[in-house]
Amino acid sequence: MEYTGLENLESELRNQRGLPQEMEYKELIRNLRYKEEFTQTQLGNLIGKTTVYISQIESGQRLPSVNDSISLMPFLGIKEESDIENYITLYAKSFVKKNLTNKTENEKVRVILENLL
Repeated sequence: MEYTGLENLESELRNQRGLPQEMEYKELIRNLRYKEEFTQTQLGNLIGKTTVYISQIESGQRLPSVNDSISLMPFLGIKEESDIENYITLYAKSFVKKNLTNKTENEKVRVILENLL
């Protein structure tokens, strides 16, 4: 299969598996890692993290830091502007879902600042 971007990869993978068209960040990481033919250990080593860390990201138990998320991009083949935009959008959706659901406005601001600084 030849892909022109993350949107096409995501759509094709979802169609093959009979899944809804909206992919979560954890699924994207796993699918791109497979596409780039890295093991979890290899990908972790590339960004200075453990196999467990990558496994937790892919299972949805953990969301990587902003810095780690950015560090993953080149190793996952994310280079085109549209791919970067889609990747960051999925990361942001996961961040909001994991960290900001059922929080007061003050708590939301605190969480955002803690994770961006």
